Amino acid sequence: MNKLKSTTLSFAAIAAIALTGCGGGGGGATTPAAPVASCDANYIDEVLSSDINSSITLDATKVYGMDGKVKVTNGATLTIPAGTKIAGCTASSFMVITPGAQINAQGTQAAPIVFTSQKDIKGLSSANAAGEWGGLVLAGNAYTHSGVVGYEADETVQFGNTDHTHDLESSGTLSYVVVKHTGYEVEKDKELNGLSLAGVGSGTTVSNVAIIGGLDDGLEIWGGTVNIDGLYVYNAQDDSVDTDLGYRGTIKNVLVQQVNVDSTNDHDSAGMEFGNDNDTITTDDTNATQPNIINYTAYVKGGGFYNKYDAGFRWNNVKFVSEKTTDTAQVSFRGADSYSTGAKNIDGDVCFKDTAVTLTATEAYSNTNTKDTSLDTAYKYFTTNAFTSNTGAIHLDDSVTCAGATEVNIWKGKAGSNNALETPSDALPSEITTNMTLTSDKVWLINGKVNVKSGAVLTIEPGTTLAGATASSYLVVEPGAQIDANGTQAAPIVFTSKKDVDGYSQDNAAGEWGGLVLAGNAYTHYSNNKYEADETVSFGSTDHTHDLDSSGVLNYVVIKHTGYEVEKDKELNGLSLAGVGSGTTITNVAIIGGLDDGLEIWGGTVNIDGLYVYNAQDDSVDTDLGYRGNISNVLVKQVNVDSVNNHDSASMEFGNDNNTITTDDTNATQPNITNFTAYVKGAGFYNKYDAGFRWNNVKFVSAKTLDTELITFRGEDSYLTGAKHVDGNVSFYDSALTLTDSSTYANLNAKDAVGTAYEYFVTNVGTTGLAAADAARLYVDDNTSATGVIEANVWKGTAGSNDPLEN
Repeated sequence: MNKLKSTTLSFAAIAAIALTGCGGGGGGATTPAAPVASCDANYIDEVLSSDINSSITLDATKVYGMDGKVKVTNGATLTIPAGTKIAGCTASSFMVITPGAQINAQGTQAAPIVFTSQKDIKGLSSANAAGEWGGLVLAGNAYTHSGVVGYEADETVQFGNTDHTHDLESSGTLSYVVVKHTGYEVEKDKELNGLSLAGVGSGTTVSNVAIIGGLDDGLEIWGGTVNIDGLYVYNAQDDSVDTDLGYRGTIKNVLVQQVNVDSTNDHDSAGMEFGNDNDTITTDDTNATQPNIINYTAYVKGGGFYNKYDAGFRWNNVKFVSEKTTDTAQVSFRGADSYSTGAKNIDGDVCFKDTAVTLTATEAYSNTNTKDTSLDTAYKYFTTNAFTSNTGAIHLDDSVTCAGATEVNIWKGKAGSNNALETPSDALPSEITTNMTLTSDKVWLINGKVNVKSGAVLTIEPGTTLAGATASSYLVVEPGAQIDANGTQAAPIVFTSKKDVDGYSQDNAAGEWGGLVLAGNAYTHYSNNKYEADETVSFGSTDHTHDLDSSGVLNYVVIKHTGYEVEKDKELNGLSLAGVGSGTTITNVAIIGGLDDGLEIWGGTVNIDGLYVYNAQDDSVDTDLGYRGNISNVLVKQVNVDSVNNHDSASMEFGNDNNTITTDDTNATQPNITNFTAYVKGAGFYNKYDAGFRWNNVKFVSAKTLDTELITFRGEDSYLTGAKHVDGNVSFYDSALTLTDSSTYANLNAKDAVGTAYEYFVTNVGTTGLAAADAARLYVDDNTSATGVIEANVWKGTAGSNDPLEN
């Protein structure tokens, strides 16, 4: 399931019709439970049984939920087809493949298997989200130092063995698998990781795995002999790769990118950590921890390498790159390190690079942690100690000698692509005076105001991201200039904040940058108008000679987290259209999160087909200054509103510039609205200064519990004749209050002298100046007579999908 399901079934009803199996797989099928309270039936098709004790095959067309712990037991095989999604419905949800059982998760690059959180399935996770569910655990019977032990986050799961008779066993296959947003802490120092491999044998296949976002380790391995080929660990907030308990296997082709680290002791959040279970493993070259690491690159903000309790290693083409600016340990050793003979091998070049601090072999990065008193200089120890094999060399402050992993060859969890989460960036000039094309291979920074000047065309390739570097950054396409932003549903063009690109935006973030402004010369009430947030930008004309002008194309464009306030009552909006002509094409635009309006239009004749406005904290759709155009197929969802005067935060607001426009049926504001649905927490409709409208299939749905304005009129409304048209059904509905024509939603604002907005609306719009048929199309407390927009047909800013951001 890849979209919000339209359903009215209760969880009880769903349980009553639950399927008896989920198909496939030898040995019969274990029946998944029906969705329960923790798993949202709008997003989760089936909830996996807590105990899968016979082999089953999942269905790639469904999204599966985990409500708590899910164990695969009794020698069963869980087969997961390519493209399947499995979501933890709670923070404590996790999956365990117990010893003797197997997982067969063979995704493809085009259709990876994704383990993630329900919040992510809903589209509410940020790029750096962590701790939204537990993680994935594979447990086997291969050798560990301590024999059979309990998994640290769930001691009921036993793994390991004191001998090597099970070292070749298989726990199954993980290939092209993504594990996202993990790391539930069961109790202090007992956390679930992204992927935990406990006593797993070398018969297991682990290749092309991406672990993205975790409160604890990305990959942690306790003992065993499992090999890994192709690993990407992004934003593990503790160790990215951690091995312990006598692990002996090969891990190759690894890329680590640290974003957040959880400790001031840098080595406690390392790009690579190796350890034995304690300091008693000294000269046992057969059983001590000794991972074989080949082609490894780590970009670190915490520690680079942390070795504790005398663990060994084999390294070949390993590179650590640090951005730390203080003299803290990038390399740390804990313990007296009596385990040296045959334990540490440099089979190929190893590089340590710091972009801010010059490293030296004798003094860089002193280790001052009190528990590491035996070695006060980690680098000195590392570069002067003897290694059993030293066919490579150790390089300090060198980024050339060893290439580490070939990053473009590392799969990073994106379907069909090896693109990194972090993309190179380039800054736009403050003025674009000649034609310019923005390519999708980098993020283009908008730093302050960027003006596209008259005569220039700014072309933006599908899939390109533009990011406002500061709150006051915005892009203006001036009159006579054009923007050609023709994205696709699979590769939309994204305007957002640098904070969002870096993964630090919250779900409903707003005000992180300014917004996008298109200005033209089409008709407005006044000539030479000044854009309210930047009076250096003029727009509009007093005649209609430019009404057919084009400012370019916006198609499949997302605009996120906007709304900088230049000064009081002068704010930037998500998308501002000022005097824009009907030659402009605007289709499939999603405006997500804004401190001010989502879409604001001043005059002009531009048409819009396909608009999603989510969490605009002032008006969602605002028109003024004589705007005459068509706006069709619109979905509005209010989340936060910025004023106690509800009409000041309306899903739809229409106005003229002042109360002098009365009977001019040619030039007054009169938008044509077709197929419009608004879910409102502020106002539904606010009409000021006698603006007109044409409505066809318009629906307002409110959940307000107070008797405040859902409909408000400001001014005497002398502009009646021919101004207001109800061409198709219009419905007003409140889920908490019963509405009536004559008395509901009293307008108490002093500047709105009309006492009852509904009564005014029904008597003036419904009977004065309109045919009886028009009045008959108005419905109060009716959510069915007007269907509004078909929500599934409105694109909501997600690549390749019409999924909503929230249910």
